[in-house]
This record gives sequence, structure tokens and C-alpha cells, in this order.
Amino acid sequence: MNKLDKYYSDVDMPPYSPYDTTDPFNSKEEWNDINYKFNGNELYEYLMKISFDVHTVPIYSFFKPDDGRVWEKTPKSYYEEYTFDASDDGNTTESPIISTPIKISPMTVYRYGRNPLVQYNGDYNLSKRIERFFFIRAAGNAIVQLDNYLIAIDTYSKFIFAYAKITRYSDIYGQLLPTDFEAIERYHLGYKFYEYDPIGFIDENKNIILYQVYADDMTANSSEYVPRYSGLDSQIAKPIDKTTTGRSPYAR
Repeated sequence: MNKLDKYYSDVDMPPYSPYDTTDPFNSKEEWNDINYKFNGNELYEYLMKISFDVHTVPIYSFFKPDDGRVWEKTPKSYYEEYTFDASDDGNTTESPIISTPIKISPMTVYRYGRNPLVQYNGDYNLSKRIERFFFIRAAGNAIVQLDNYLIAIDTYSKFIFAYAKITRYSDIYGQLLPTDFEAIERYHLGYKFYEYDPIGFIDENKNIILYQVYADDMTANSSEYVPRYSGLDSQIAKPIDKTTTGRSPYAR
């Protein structure tokens, strides 16, 4: 049993009906189709590189390895966990008092089909709404142990969301590195992670683009970061460039 399977309680999730025309997951908009931009199932074929700048702003990219590596399914994981060994991929983090980037190695990248910070078999994770997302975590060593719950990727809209709230940091070599996380639903405004503004998107070439406002918010105060919520009166975010942010298409 995965250690995560024991600890997390459920989060309220309203019942889902495919016939509810008021549910934003049922709208006829183009971003509500897994083939929007490209077939979202293709994303499961890519591994990820994950580094962090001096402000702990992540730097992500997809890649297909030439060494035969694939996502390996973890036996008996209730969270639909897959992993790969990223120890030799050149992932790094930075420190304000160390002049060169610090290699993160060993390093394991995790992909989950259910939110790993919420009870695996509750109404939340068994909802049809969650099926279109996968959740990324990375753990490794960069002088100190790192274990970061990072982003949720929507295979339909191709938007990227923050799904975890950092609840504890350690000051390591002048940089605040996160050590504990919980589901964002338990903090801030209490919304579902997908109701907050997306922090980025994936373009047609499988590039991971983070909105500038997200990077600015993290740079200003990464230890208190929470995703923004623009409200229903705001325009939906545009997956065009890093400046055209806005509300989530799933906000309600």
C-alpha cells in the first residue's frame, strides 16, 4: 500500500450528471474536448523535466527519452501512481547563496490519476470530473530532501492548475524549500483546485507555458503562494501566451 493511501480524508464533491447543462464540465466549448489542440491522451506518453529557480518557481518541460524509460505503474497504489527515475536528467534547484545550480539526484517523478492529497476512494476522487486530470509530484535530494506536490494537468483544456498548498518550509542555504503540502481545497477560498485560475497551459507543440502572473506571485512570496481566483465576471484564460491569463473554464 502506498504510504499516501492511509492519511487523507475526503473533500466534498457535488454529484456529477452528464445531463446537467449548468455544469461547466459539460459545456460545448472547444476546451471541453480531449482533442482540443491535440489528443490529450498523448500526454501520458511524455516524461517530465522539473527544475526550480532561486525563487522556487518551477521550470517544466515534456520529453520522450531515448533510453527506453517509461512511466512504471506502482503495484497496489490506490491513487493510480506511475513513476520514473529522473536522477540523470539534469534537474536542478538554485540557492541565493550558492553560485551554481544544485543537481537534484536521486530524483523520482510521480504521476497520479487521482489527487494524492485527498482520500483515494471518496466522492472527490471517484468523480468523473477528476478523470480528465493527472497530478505531478517530484521527490529527490538536492543536499536536502525534496518532496513537492506540483501541478495538475487537464488533458482536455490543456490548462495547468496548482493543486497543493505548501504548509511548511525549511530555510536551506537561504532558500525556503517546501517540506509539507495539503490539498488546496482545505485552504484559501475553499474552492476545488480546478476552479482557481490556471497557472499555465500546454501549447500545440507540447511546450509547458507558465503564466507570468504565476511566476511573479511565486517570486514575490513563494512561502505564502495560493492560486488566484478571478471570479465569474472575468474572461476565461487564453492558452495563447504567458500574459493572457484569466479565470478557469471550470469556475462556478
